Amino acid sequence: MRAYGVGPWFALGAAACIGAAGGLEVLAPQRGAMSFLPRWASLATGGALIATGLVVWIWSLALVLPAFGAGRLVTHGPYHLCRNPAYASWLLLLLPGYAFLRDSWVKLLLLLPLYFVTLLLVKKEERFLEAKFGSAWREYRARVRALLPLPQAAPPQGRADS
Repeated sequence: MRAYGVGPWFALGAAACIGAAGGLEVLAPQRGAMSFLPRWASLATGGALIATGLVVWIWSLALVLPAFGAGRLVTHGPYHLCRNPAYASWLLLLLPGYAFLRDSWVKLLLLLPLYFVTLLLVKKEERFLEAKFGSAWREYRARVRALLPLPQAAPPQGRADS
């Protein structure tokens, strides 16, 4: 496993979702607008999401890249909130921010399939991490969700999947 993990596959999935949304908007340009928000609110929301997302993404990479080279498991900073904060920052902040800036609920809606694809992709990284860190990884996985920075319920019979 390389330091960037499944990042290139995630980027490909994100590009496909953005491309599909763009195609739908070309076919029906007026139907994709977020008419429920004034334009200023959409721009402010998009800007705030993107600014926050960039901070989380850069922070995540700044922690994990040196740790990967040193063979350390990172469980602090944004990794305290979810196991994959770099991907989560794109799914929950950067891409939704882009959708708000573009005033496009279609782009926002197409993040849903990308979320599920990402859950499948990170399983490969997580198998690598379990093989490398063993019980430390399993304990971390049991208490921290994969992508959503929400409290995790106690897993049944010592198992945690999210």
